[in-house]
Amino acid sequence: MVSNLPCFLGIVNSLFILWAIGYYDGATELYEYGWSQSFHFSRFYKGEAFLASLARHEHYLAAQMNLRPGMRVLDVGCGVGGPAREIAQFTDCQIIGLNNNDFQIQRARKYTQKAGLENQVTFVKGDFMKLSEQFGEGYFDAGMLELVGIIICGFSYIFQFTPSKLLCTLPPGRVSTVRSSRCSSPEEP
Repeated sequence: MVSNLPCFLGIVNSLFILWAIGYYDGATELYEYGWSQSFHFSRFYKGEAFLASLARHEHYLAAQMNLRPGMRVLDVGCGVGGPAREIAQFTDCQIIGLNNNDFQIQRARKYTQKAGLENQVTFVKGDFMKLSEQFGEGYFDAGMLELVGIIICGFSYIFQFTPSKLLCTLPPGRVSTVRSSRCSSPEEP
């Protein structure tokens, strides 16, 4: 039975990926209706507008990662790229959004072009389980997982993923942030 476990996990992983792709094709526009282009949670302060709270949270993430102009940042599970665009504008860094969903990637590219950020923010299709293979070790200066971290960490027994896989793409001493997932990150003040 134990010898069949890797095969079983591979099948479950493949089925989950197929389900997720179909789910996100259908749910993306609903997410945009409810969350705008930033698919994550943020605190609201009394009297604060919804979009302002999202931007404030994204600025907080950028500050936590100590992002500076020209740094290369990986956004794993980037959705339609709202946080990537906001953080790029705020910090003047280069961001690559990684997603496995073609529909979301196309929308992200459309919004990025409309914002005039296509030379600063790009989106690629990829597998978060193969970050080092796709980009090479030490390619990024910083990396982040936002809401997708809940799914990745929640199913880590299937994916065999830990936030340390993101760290492999970062040079020693660089920073990553996993927010909304409680895998590892300090609380926002």
